[in-house]
Amino acid sequence: MSKKYDKKVICFLDILGFTNIVYNKSKEEVETIFNDVSSFAKLILQDTNLQDSDIQITNFSDSIVISYNLDSENQLVFIIQYLQDMLIHFIKIGILIRGAITRGELFHLNNTVFGSGLIEAYALESKVAIYPRIIIRRDVLWFEKFSPEFEQISQESLIKNLQLDLDGWHYIDFLNIINDFSSLDEYLSYISKILDLITKYSIKNIEVKLKYGWLNKKINDILKNLIQQNLYEQELSKLKELQQKCRNNTMSLSSIKY
Repeated sequence: MSKKYDKKVICFLDILGFTNIVYNKSKEEVETIFNDVSSFAKLILQDTNLQDSDIQITNFSDSIVISYNLDSENQLVFIIQYLQDMLIHFIKIGILIRGAITRGELFHLNNTVFGSGLIEAYALESKVAIYPRIIIRRDVLWFEKFSPEFEQISQESLIKNLQLDLDGWHYIDFLNIINDFSSLDEYLSYISKILDLITKYSIKNIEVKLKYGWLNKKINDILKNLIQQNLYEQELSKLKELQQKCRNNTMSLSSIKY
């Protein structure tokens, strides 16, 4: 008997720079990356009515597909929260991720995954997300069901964890998140780590320029805003040092030839 497609939330993720990771890390270290993704994906079980069987995760090469059944209120709030935590975790160990979240028809069981929802999620990740960001289709946000007692809190959480980009796409915020850190110094160390990644991967081709130029500009705007606020006099030298890193990255990226 054939099984009908399910309607699922689908997250298609791509590990950027995966070739370098494979060449420079051991098998165990690469395996840990995929295990970490699974751990973050399953954290949602703690806060929703979902069961283990409601979440499916498949890895192939540098891509990861995570799908969730659409049975729980406030589900998307928790998905986005844990994906945000995952992005921050991987940046701290030197890994950037690009992805897309959509909703559609999917068959996903163990390592078998197919359906129109997967095709769309892959197309969004590879052709629309472009930059190191996880975008989300707007109708997925509209579909979210909120429990009445937590509706305002849940909506505020969604707003806090998402940014609307200039191209009209919402993406999970992993940059303008100073309040998620215990101190400004800890946050600036995190930003410094991202700038170091941009410097490291700014090899000379146009695709890299697009990906990391976007990221570098976002950080530069954040730093400029922090300096203009005049609230962080003690850390002003650190902020300006990071601004200089941004300028150096901009010069390196602008030297890339078409």
